[in-house]
Amino acid sequence: MPEMVNGKECADGWGQRLAGDQLVLSLEDADGEMHSRIPYGPIGDGFGDGVRICHDCAANPGQFHALGCDMERCPICGGQLISCSCDFA
Repeated sequence: MPEMVNGKECADGWGQRLAGDQLVLSLEDADGEMHSRIPYGPIGDGFGDGVRICHDCAANPGQFHALGCDMERCPICGGQLISCSCDFA
C-alpha cells in the first residue's frame, strides 16, 4: 500500500528509507576519501528547483536525497551522481 512522504505518494516503507538516508552524511570514493553529500539544492542548480519536494525520492529542500535517487549531485564533479564517472566505493 502506498504511503505519503512529504506530500508525495511513495511505496510503502519509503518514508523510513528516506529518513535513514539522512544519516548518511558522506560518500567514500575508491581511494578511501570521504566527500560530503550535497543536500537537495537551491533554485537554479539544475537538479530541482529547491522549492518543491524532489520528484524522484520525495526529499524536501535541504534534505539529502534517498541514496540512488537520480537527482542527487556528485560531491566530486557536481554532476548527476548515478551517471557520473567518479569512482565511489
